[in-house]
Amino acid sequence: LELCTLHLEPTEDIDDIIATSVFADGAAAVVVKAGPPAAGGMRIEGLASVIAPDSEDDMAWTIGDTGFDMVLSTGVPNVLREHIADAVDDHLSGLGLSRADIETWAIHPGGRSILDRVSEALDLSADALDDAREVLRAYGNMSSPTILFVLERILYGGNHADSAQNDGSDDGGRIFAAAFGPGLTVETGVFSTAG
Repeated sequence: LELCTLHLEPTEDIDDIIATSVFADGAAAVVVKAGPPAAGGMRIEGLASVIAPDSEDDMAWTIGDTGFDMVLSTGVPNVLREHIADAVDDHLSGLGLSRADIETWAIHPGGRSILDRVSEALDLSADALDDAREVLRAYGNMSSPTILFVLERILYGGNHADSAQNDGSDDGGRIFAAAFGPGLTVETGVFSTAG
């Protein structure tokens, strides 16, 4: 559950206005269990977290006089363009995988420019991030829950031609997921679908 509107600070400061206009409220949940995944679920193959160098001033939460203040620079898409490929490749190589082993990409749609820069840096096909773009169009950036909306769309209802839509007949399609947060952190996960 992420209620971004709780942090609304009615000011005339451009940073506050931008931060408030970028985020929406959202809620999502995941059930994680030991053992083989149920039909329609996913298997976690690996999780990783890295901090992009020299990016702590690009996205942060600070405590102000009346609550949390969001720091969000316009440089975030460029920081991601510069560092996402290394984060992805390092995570995949640690699992004995490469980008060629990934069938579907679930990228946190923090904004159109973030999706554009990540797609460019990873040399993805034009439609590789259609599910993320549709979640952004339909719901906006809900902060933390947004990546789960993208994964849900990929698994159960996206229109992406190469998605691992999981009706129970697919087994093993790999999904690479990435989300971004203060720090600037890049949180990644590799999942395989279970039929």
